[in-house]
Amino acid sequence: AEVKITTSPSDSEIRLNGVRVGKAGAYSKKQQSAGGYKLTVSAPLHHAHEETIFVEPNKPVLRQINLRPAFGRIEIEVATELDDGGTGQPKLFLDGAPVETVLKAERTSSGRRFTAALERIPSGEHEVELQLARFNTIVKKVRVNDGETAVVNDPFSARFGQVKITSDPVGATVEIDGREVGVTPLERNLDVGNHALKISTDTGYHRAKIQQFFVAEQSSQTI
Repeated sequence: AEVKITTSPSDSEIRLNGVRVGKAGAYSKKQQSAGGYKLTVSAPLHHAHEETIFVEPNKPVLRQINLRPAFGRIEIEVATELDDGGTGQPKLFLDGAPVETVLKAERTSSGRRFTAALERIPSGEHEVELQLARFNTIVKKVRVNDGETAVVNDPFSARFGQVKITSDPVGATVEIDGREVGVTPLERNLDVGNHALKISTDTGYHRAKIQQFFVAEQSSQTI
């Protein structure tokens, strides 16, 4: 009898009794020998389908098989709790491997917001990691279910502090850690840790001011 099998997705593999017979998601034969056959249909990122079909003389077997997706998606919506004034992009990792996806960035009242969507992620447990300079790394375990969307919306907490530097007279040159960064009055976001400060003028009437200072995480201070 005639046997005709069509499947979705179109890249499915069709096997009868373990022998691959289908190409491009379809199999057709005008005169299939009578008998029972184990039919297996499989495709990447889909649940396999198995059944037994029976071919009887002069009784066509017509089957349409739609495989169930074994994947979902991950939606990323993360934002910084403070604005560091930077323009850097987060680095994104999935299960420890870098993901070459550019996150959409936009300014908000509190800082920056990043969004992205990872499509066709295999169903199951995954670890998402986001690294952004001057912020704590986000690491989150998510579960992706068939045809559903898992969301990562944790905040980036700051690993820097805010420092305001003033002087009398104003307009003094400010060097931080050996690099000239501007003139007073000046506000800067600095990494957590110890820093070297030098304030000087070119008037010839003032001694340079040199000191060490410490910046704590999410702190604010005036020197």
